[in-house]
Amino acid sequence: MITYFISCRVKRHYPVVSLLLLLGLAEFCFQVNFLAADASSHRDHAWPDEDLLARSRQIDHFVSERLREEGIQAQAPAPESVLLRRVYLDLIGRIPSTIEARTYLNNPDPNKLENLTDALLASEGHVSHEFNYWADLLRIKSRMRNLPGQPYIQWIQQALRDKLPYDRFVRELINAEGYLWENGATGFYFRDAGMALDHMANTFQVFLGTQVVCAQCHDHPYDAWTQKQYYQQAAFTHGIKTNDPKMTRRFRALGNKNGDKEISPTLKAAARRMVRPLRYRVFETGSKLKLPTDYQYTDDSPGSKVVPHAMFGHADVFSGENSLRTAYAEWMTGAENPRFAKTIANRYWKRLMGLGLIEPVDDLKDGVQASHPELMKFLSDTMVEIKFDLSLFQAILCRTDTYRRATLTRELTPEHPFLFDGRPLVRMRAEQLWDSVMTLIVTDLDDRPGKIRSDRNYAIAQQLRNKPLDQVLKLVERELSLDQSMRETQGEIKKIQRRIRSSDRSKRSKPSGSLRLQLGEKRLKLKTLRSQSMLSNSVTPSKSANQWSPLPAQLVRASRVGSPAPEGHFLREFGQSDRETIDAFSIGANVPQVLALLNGPVMEYLVSENGALARQLKLASSSKEKLRTLFISFLTRLPSPEEERWLLSEQRDEEFGFMEKVSWMLLNAREFSFIQ
Repeated sequence: MITYFISCRVKRHYPVVSLLLLLGLAEFCFQVNFLAADASSHRDHAWPDEDLLARSRQIDHFVSERLREEGIQAQAPAPESVLLRRVYLDLIGRIPSTIEARTYLNNPDPNKLENLTDALLASEGHVSHEFNYWADLLRIKSRMRNLPGQPYIQWIQQALRDKLPYDRFVRELINAEGYLWENGATGFYFRDAGMALDHMANTFQVFLGTQVVCAQCHDHPYDAWTQKQYYQQAAFTHGIKTNDPKMTRRFRALGNKNGDKEISPTLKAAARRMVRPLRYRVFETGSKLKLPTDYQYTDDSPGSKVVPHAMFGHADVFSGENSLRTAYAEWMTGAENPRFAKTIANRYWKRLMGLGLIEPVDDLKDGVQASHPELMKFLSDTMVEIKFDLSLFQAILCRTDTYRRATLTRELTPEHPFLFDGRPLVRMRAEQLWDSVMTLIVTDLDDRPGKIRSDRNYAIAQQLRNKPLDQVLKLVERELSLDQSMRETQGEIKKIQRRIRSSDRSKRSKPSGSLRLQLGEKRLKLKTLRSQSMLSNSVTPSKSANQWSPLPAQLVRASRVGSPAPEGHFLREFGQSDRETIDAFSIGANVPQVLALLNGPVMEYLVSENGALARQLKLASSSKEKLRTLFISFLTRLPSPEEERWLLSEQRDEEFGFMEKVSWMLLNAREFSFIQ
């Protein structure tokens, strides 16, 4: 039966809750009978359907053969509404909107699921969902140690938008160099600035599915890696530096006299602060890594220089023709590396099928067999053959019968290996839950831009690069003067606005024309001052957002909130990673989550007359149609006859209040927060 969270707030809705709890319906087994309308399709790849289907059928063959050997009966195909919701959550990280759901369910085209899959994979929503995944793996933060994270975030998002092949994506990260504003991919190194050894371990865990961090201090106790091997591998990127000592020495002179003129402490501090970002640049040096001074093994001496050598695969990768890290990137992504294609294939299999063929997906060990060895090899080979096109790989998996099977009703246990006879029931990740709630509130959610906070010093530093020191001081001094003038002008504007508001509230007086004239003059002055600032060139015109203006600016997709969201935000309450360690998200339930749904501000936005859901309800002509709209919107299905009959019998005369109560219950239903 549909299970609801119960708390003190249930008293407010007890007639409806109690009736639904008495229905005894089988959970997640519902029929949909809406009429149809055509759905558009979009093909973002050049591979013919026949080839995709041939690969999908081969995958199904491997799975079916193993099930037959084990005597396990596969689940029947999932209902249409379940598949619709599943593919939306898996590919773009949110539930379908009311219109999207009705359009699909009313479409008689037998190929509509394939067409929808291709359209979703080519959408901006897919970029948003993929970014959330990679932000967890790469531990992307909006603010890094010394620099803003936005250029790195934008580089990742654009790479996903451009469908950059995965092997090239990794190579561009490893080979990134220059300033962050020149190449956002340098954020890959700035994220772990000053921690080269840890960075190597993180890189291995993400891209090669191998945890080697234990070998940093001693031979790995549970794997074959030795401490010397760890240092030999780290030697490939040891020469990568993120702090330019030349810039540090150059700008140290900003603390000296400006000719015969003594520099004020305020100017000195401001100048050093504004040029600080110029110290941070990714570049490669010839620096050699040495073994630690407390090295205790007999295969080498403490403090001796380390010769770069790969830990596995084609080990002798450095020929001297390319730089060390170029050789490292080629080794990592090359066809001879036994773990690169396998790791990403296994990761994406888990994303769509619920569990990896090898678990954990980031701790591959020699001798560990996949649950389906032949299938694992086939997926790895397919990844190479399609040139690491991750969207195409997902299109293949979504076309399999294995992906389209009904949800399992049993709980998975270690004693009984999962062989993909059905889809495991999985709770939404925080980003999926937030984005699904936002879908009910914000029209055209995927297109709504987020607010990008600019970093003042980072923006100014770009314009101070290559300027002589005396000119740097003049520009900084001028910027400080402009800043002071802008603050004073803003203060004057606020005073005039308060006087105008005070006049508006008074019945005896009206704001004089002179006040409004003064306000216009001050605003023009502020605009002029801003145009003279070094920051004027860094301001990006905001996209017109008239359709979203009634809604708060923070109601955007999770990928546009901040990385990670602030403490206390809905996303953090529901388990979003703090982006300190790899994949540190949680899908576990807790009391604060229940309270956030029961008594948080979400319901206020859901029932707001400016919200997407309220607009759809206004189009419904009867209570029955409103009820069906709510079920389609929240659960992507119609209410069953029993649900509809009982709910309508409880409506009484409070239509709006009643629909609000039903919305509250559907939001708190387990069916809403789980992916079937």
